[in-house]
Amino acid sequence: MCLRIGVSSHNMMNQIVYTVSNPHPHWEKDWYSCIEKYEPMTDFTDFQCLEEVTVWDKVEFKIPSHTYVLNRAGYCCGYFKNNIIDIDNWVKFGRSNKGFSKSHRKFKKVTIGKI
Repeated sequence: MCLRIGVSSHNMMNQIVYTVSNPHPHWEKDWYSCIEKYEPMTDFTDFQCLEEVTVWDKVEFKIPSHTYVLNRAGYCCGYFKNNIIDIDNWVKFGRSNKGFSKSHRKFKKVTIGKI
């Protein structure tokens, strides 16, 4: 299942997720795969990358920290889960997330480059 930030769980049932057995209806021969039109993003040199360093010691549960990738407009394009920078932990949003907020959290800038 594809999870997007800002979408409530009751709307998730209406969201279409493309797989190998359920390819995109407009799939064409020159696409990267039957699911994705473009190959996965691996070059992050033109993006601002922010590693979350917030200390969540005042909560009773574990809050994971991620490394967020922002485009030139400051919109979040995706993130690396648990601050692990590799292609397996990269989560790309279908559209840039305009609702990304840095408030109440701490970040440090990191340079990722190509992975």
